[in-house]
Amino acid sequence: MHLLYVDESGSHTFHGNLAYVLVGVAVRADHARALGRALDALVRDAVPEIDDDLLELHASELHDPRRSKASPWRAVDGRVRHSVVLGALELVARAGADGHLAIFVEVVPPARRSEVPAYRHMLHDFDDWLLERDSWGLVISDVSHNERVIRANAEQDTDHDGVLGRLTRLVDTPMFSDSLGSRLLQAADMVAWSSWRRFGCNPPKVSFYDIVEPFVTLSRQERS
Repeated sequence: MHLLYVDESGSHTFHGNLAYVLVGVAVRADHARALGRALDALVRDAVPEIDDDLLELHASELHDPRRSKASPWRAVDGRVRHSVVLGALELVARAGADGHLAIFVEVVPPARRSEVPAYRHMLHDFDDWLLERDSWGLVISDVSHNERVIRANAEQDTDHDGVLGRLTRLVDTPMFSDSLGSRLLQAADMVAWSSWRRFGCNPPKVSFYDIVEPFVTLSRQERS
């Protein structure tokens, strides 16, 4: 069984943003706890003086904590924060190299209504991927104001053949949870931010994305 952890980046239509990016990090269920513990250890070892439960791996906050006056990362040196971002992505890449993990990336124009269709495409890509491996999957997403319609679409696509086909390998509709309580949702955030810097910036900033790129599965939209 595989667990797909989903997060987004570039959801706001601000000046200069070229893309909305939705990312799913698919982790083998029997490896999920080990990866979560490794991410915990990364944070704890990098910043032992602060309770690691307070230090969320939120990439944009790590990159520039000055945007949030309440961020505990404000007290951490920039070189340390940079090393944490690299370390988290390298842990994701290591799991991918070991065959425990795959990454799904949806890149679409940064319109306000981008999330719902991108999410639907990702679920079908994940479902196809599961079918090829004779596996089952569960989707766990960061909280979203589109939760109700995303779940309704997933239920509809499970019960009926649609334009994208039928979902046959998901054990339930997507579940939504606050990323503060899940290191693996935080890992999805790191990959989403890195992917947005690659696809949403001009010029693209590829150094972080390149770490995980070998494990990225292109979306149907990008293949078509």
